Amino acid sequence: LSRFAGSVASSEYLPPSVHHKLIEYYCKMYDVDLTHAAVPGSSGVAHAQIEDYPTMQAFFTRELVNGARKVDTSANVVSPCDGTLLRCGEVGADNLLVQVKGCTYSMHNLLRAQLPVPANSITLNKSSSDANIDLSKKTKRLFFSFHLGPADYHRFHAPVDFEVSESILMPGLLYPVM
Repeated sequence: LSRFAGSVASSEYLPPSVHHKLIEYYCKMYDVDLTHAAVPGSSGVAHAQIEDYPTMQAFFTRELVNGARKVDTSANVVSPCDGTLLRCGEVGADNLLVQVKGCTYSMHNLLRAQLPVPANSITLNKSSSDANIDLSKKTKRLFFSFHLGPADYHRFHAPVDFEVSESILMPGLLYPVM
């Protein structure tokens, strides 16, 4: 069902008018606030209307206008998304995480990688220079699980300036949000 909905949402074979009706219905059903939505490709400088989105997927992954979210630079931690924090805690020696929908994952399976315990360092591939985070000094590893509801802005933001050098498709079952 999720894959079918995703293929309809991103389908360029459906006329834009069909997508616009779907977006309009979605906005009414989930009380989506479009006041901070940006026109696709505008670099966040123009406010969007439903007609600015060619597909439901473009709407669902919408950008925000510049300045829509103020970041408290004095805070120790800021949220990376508009979702609701459901769970957080320390990652134990077993590397288990309790996530959304009650499923428990090992960090190894979730990230598809061997995780050394304790890790020596993590390198972020920054655009200007490399930043090393030393985890060899009994540093606690924490997890945060956020739920993005249907009305939420569906993008995550990082608290550091870096460039993604690789992304990996994680195959598996897709569960609809209830």
